[in-house]
Amino acid sequence: MSAKLKIKLDKYFEGFNLDDSEGVLCNIYAVRKPDKTQASASKGLHGVTIPVTSEEEYAEFDLDPGLYVVECILPSGQMIQEDVELKEGDELKLVLEDEKSPREYLAWQQMSGNIARQSVYTSARSEPKKRITKSFRGGYERKRGEDTFKLKSLGEDLMGSQSSPIWQEMLELRGDVENTLDELDTVVLAGLVDVSEGEMDQLLAPDRIWTSLRNMSKSKKSDELQGFLEFSRRASGIGMRGPSKHWIRPWDEESEVNYFRLDPRHDVDINRLLIWTPSGAELIFCPPYWQDVKRHQPAIVEIMLDVSDNDVEFRANTSVSGTYMATALAYMQSGSLPKAKHYLKQAAEVLFEKMDNPYAAAAGGYILLETLNWDLLDEANSEYHHNYGNWRQWIENLKNWKPWLPDGAVLHGWSLVYSDNYEDAKAVFKEAYNRGVPIYAAIFAKLLEGLKLFEHEDDEIKEMVKTLRGISWRTNMQQLFTTIRLGPSLKS
Repeated sequence: MSAKLKIKLDKYFEGFNLDDSEGVLCNIYAVRKPDKTQASASKGLHGVTIPVTSEEEYAEFDLDPGLYVVECILPSGQMIQEDVELKEGDELKLVLEDEKSPREYLAWQQMSGNIARQSVYTSARSEPKKRITKSFRGGYERKRGEDTFKLKSLGEDLMGSQSSPIWQEMLELRGDVENTLDELDTVVLAGLVDVSEGEMDQLLAPDRIWTSLRNMSKSKKSDELQGFLEFSRRASGIGMRGPSKHWIRPWDEESEVNYFRLDPRHDVDINRLLIWTPSGAELIFCPPYWQDVKRHQPAIVEIMLDVSDNDVEFRANTSVSGTYMATALAYMQSGSLPKAKHYLKQAAEVLFEKMDNPYAAAAGGYILLETLNWDLLDEANSEYHHNYGNWRQWIENLKNWKPWLPDGAVLHGWSLVYSDNYEDAKAVFKEAYNRGVPIYAAIFAKLLEGLKLFEHEDDEIKEMVKTLRGISWRTNMQQLFTTIRLGPSLKS
């Protein structure tokens, strides 16, 4: 007779839960039998998933009686462990608990590893933490103190001295002309501007985008970078959003965190968002919408800006929550592909449904590409082959049916490499480059890796690699969506 163990991770998300098919990874290790003298006959279970919910929903596992160690591994890298002893006929509930996030609506960002846990924000002693309070036009103003944030990086590195015409106009836009420039030191400029359309179209067109990004990465005085900054200044002053860009909205007007949920939009294929931060500017390529192929409803594309005093190269964090693929995407973002392989079924489903959500399909294709078991895939009569044997054709269809999405072409190029078809792969990688910037940072890296296979035999590809390599040094590979820092390195 066996025992039953029911497990869940207790965590509250606003507006959604994760059932056991889309929850987090869990390992159940067998330690010993109840008599404490022999090892357990059960081998435990590895790589199972458990729900993440505040409701009464559990994943159920039949196990032999004995002592077990239950280990839950979150996308953030945090590990939660509990010991449990099962006796014959037991039906035991085990509730694992994750540390709370600083705010409830940031719970997904915290579990994904984009922000620190609550203990980082709340001291064990009674020392009050410095707060960030809302300022006019979406800027942020720190309470005065010894660690007042300085705008040297943004003011001097990107826009010139504080006596420049740009700074004077920014003061006027803020209605702050009575303030001295020294008082401006207490303001943190942080927010979003949409550059997906309008005046920036020419700079971001597929035939110019790599040159524009290369020039903006090299010099703070490049025409392209100054064009971006000028456009952004006119579009929104120093606020969080342009006057007509209502699809970019802060989730909580009184929040201490620069956090945004993007409303779905269907007038562009790829969102291009310029991020204003204390460190400079960052350009994000992300989906304009995210349709959940299981629930048939929009999911949430989130962006959070770090406005702390920390000296960091990147300020923007991106993620998707409330969707069938959310947990797999979080493991993918953290680089935990050995864990993401447990979501192969989801990956195959969203790739198959590429017409409903090509962005999810690209992520699914990447997970399949990187984690498929090739030996099992070649067994024509196996269940594994039945489930995943058509993935190459699905990826090629994504590339052909969504020509505006560079990610599909990159994945197709690698599927050809894995099939030893290097000649066709070479042409497809060139095509992927000419389509523009992939929206996923991991697929951006695969584009560079693919072109490098041919750089010594093709002068055109050699130049492509040179351009991509320079831009990759300014790309945040720890993010889900491609995020490129504009301007020179903070350490240069």
